[in-house]
Amino acid sequence: MSHLMRKVEKYQLTESILAAFSEYYRAMFTSKCKEGCTDDGVKVVGITALILNLIISFIYTAKITINSETVYQLYEAADMLQIKYVKDYCVGFLKDTLEVGNWLIVRAFAQMYNIPELVTHCNNFFLDNLELVSNGLDFKELNPDETEA
Repeated sequence: MSHLMRKVEKYQLTESILAAFSEYYRAMFTSKCKEGCTDDGVKVVGITALILNLIISFIYTAKITINSETVYQLYEAADMLQIKYVKDYCVGFLKDTLEVGNWLIVRAFAQMYNIPELVTHCNNFFLDNLELVSNGLDFKELNPDETEA
């Protein structure tokens, strides 16, 4: 058993289950946990308790609740911990909830995290909704470099 620790919270988890879902933990546990480990367990830095709870719940139940308030932090945490399935669910959520009011933010996020399928989806959304998007305030504030695909 390993303990994941986040400031005050401490979670008792099975190493084999963590390693099965996360390349990050697989590498950590197969290298005898040299970095990020203490006698008390594995320290988790940069992930809020809410997001860590969602990820742990997913690892044990294969179910996850994603909403517009958690999707970006959840993707970032899953990217850091190398949990592909959570990343895939986040990308699916962003695709499903893409709209005129958020397409530019989603596209910037997809570019920052190098998610080509989501960038393409955003570009296609832009082309399919050119009139609506081009009337939006966000689009009008773009400089020419940002409008290139």
